[in-house]
Amino acid sequence: MYKEKRSYSRFFLYIISMENNNKYYVYSHKVVTDNGPMWYVGMTRQNIDKRWQPSKYKNTSFEPYIRQYGWDSIEHRVVANGLEYDTAKRLEDCLILMYRSADSCINQCRSGNIQSKDPKGYNKRLYEDNREERLAKMNQYREEHREELRVSSLLYYKEHSEERALYGKRYRECHREELNAKSKRYYELHSAERNAYCSKYREDHREELKLKRKSKNSKPEWKIYNRVSSFNKRHPDLAVETPMEAKAKYLETGCIPDYIKRDDL
Repeated sequence: MYKEKRSYSRFFLYIISMENNNKYYVYSHKVVTDNGPMWYVGMTRQNIDKRWQPSKYKNTSFEPYIRQYGWDSIEHRVVANGLEYDTAKRLEDCLILMYRSADSCINQCRSGNIQSKDPKGYNKRLYEDNREERLAKMNQYREEHREELRVSSLLYYKEHSEERALYGKRYRECHREELNAKSKRYYELHSAERNAYCSKYREDHREELKLKRKSKNSKPEWKIYNRVSSFNKRHPDLAVETPMEAKAKYLETGCIPDYIKRDDL
């Protein structure tokens, strides 16, 4: 079995191009146990003498073997050096699969250094494994501290209102086309649903909407708003102020634009 493994290792070494300007090592540690030899495979871009320290393997599957058999009794070997990251990772995966097929691999997963290279993927796996438990704890915490969380959220929004407004404005300016396209696509996909909801709402609240519209149109400032708006649409070259400006001026000073007759109010 050991000769077969050595032949496989030579095969992997022959298919890899060794370039001096690359940075990664692939190495293996051989532990002779009562049940036969066991291998731990790894890769690093550190100096190999610095990497091969017992303290570097804390909280790994290799640590119990170091404590039981001793670091000096373990055989350490560089399988390949001067490799690109992707090449080194593929070689490490191949060696782990080869030793695992013979039930002589100490590694618990393929490419152990992927955890440090891809922490998001590693955290995602951990989260999915404990998803229900974590969600239950989060819901329990929110229920127990609901008022505290509400107050802290309000304080945060109050203290950072200007910052949040500037950030939102800057984001909308930078992503205007993307947001418009997304909004347009959403309305196109849900147009029938929106129309059905609006028609149902108007039917259910017909009297309420009628009273609101009547009271709104009866106010002088809204009449000024509507008159200025229609005037500007008919005579865009003669427009001197916006409807909102005319409404604000009326509410502040009671001044009515000259081109709107008092009899129309």
